[in-house]
Amino acid sequence: MIVIILLSLYIGSFAQEADFTGRWRCISFVFEGQTYDAANINLEMIFDFYGNGAAEITLNGETGTAVWRVENGAPVAAGDEVVCVFCLAGDMLETTYDDVLMRFSREPGTAQGDQADATESDYVMGDQTTRPSDKPQKPAWTETTMNGDNEFIKNTQKAMELIGGSEFGYELVTSYIAIIEQSTYSGMRAYDILPTYQVGKATYNASATWYASTIVHDAYHSKLYFDSLEEYGFVDNDMWMGYIPEMMCLSVQIDFLKEIGAPRNEVDYAISLIDTNYWDVKDRWW
Repeated sequence: MIVIILLSLYIGSFAQEADFTGRWRCISFVFEGQTYDAANINLEMIFDFYGNGAAEITLNGETGTAVWRVENGAPVAAGDEVVCVFCLAGDMLETTYDDVLMRFSREPGTAQGDQADATESDYVMGDQTTRPSDKPQKPAWTETTMNGDNEFIKNTQKAMELIGGSEFGYELVTSYIAIIEQSTYSGMRAYDILPTYQVGKATYNASATWYASTIVHDAYHSKLYFDSLEEYGFVDNDMWMGYIPEMMCLSVQIDFLKEIGAPRNEVDYAISLIDTNYWDVKDRWW
């Protein structure tokens, strides 16, 4: 109860500023004291900041998903392998990445509320089309699907059978994970068009009980993400990741392990993770 109260206070302290929503295009960058015009060297780098806390990063035509928030009066954007902390420079944004200073200018007509027509950034949820600037809703899917090789599918099916024996676990997973996908590392991508749990080999080759518990753990991350999205219309990273959300997800995982009668060593190991920053490990190969 104390953790939940603290989380409510913590989340309540955040407020998304709408001034930065829209498209920001890199117009120049500075490297080793020299300023270069991005257009002259065919460099296209774009940040699209949406009012729901989602973002897209485009580099030379390739677009990846991200999340963003306002910190110290300017945006902070986090993608799969990129974290960009911006600062205001007049009516432009600046950020430094790999010792390169990049300057971004907002494209006219892309601020929140200025988009009169639907664009390729619109997305479909259920039977309605919603622009990212509108208050978003959780996407709908009919069943949780699995993507991977035969070994991955077999192990995931065993884990899902265990989850099916838990009313709470089954409802949580099927409601908040649309896709369970084989990957080189494990992590929850709640912000994907269909929320996807990516699973590394060490995890899907672990015991069925432990693998199942990680699915439940990350489903709760996804739940926190969409609970925040529904209540606030945006998601700050700290609302579904970081210490307090991790402890909540770990607590759910421990309860699930106990419920399905998992081996004592697995329960004890999960308990040993309390008050540790296990999620901060770099090069997450599992």
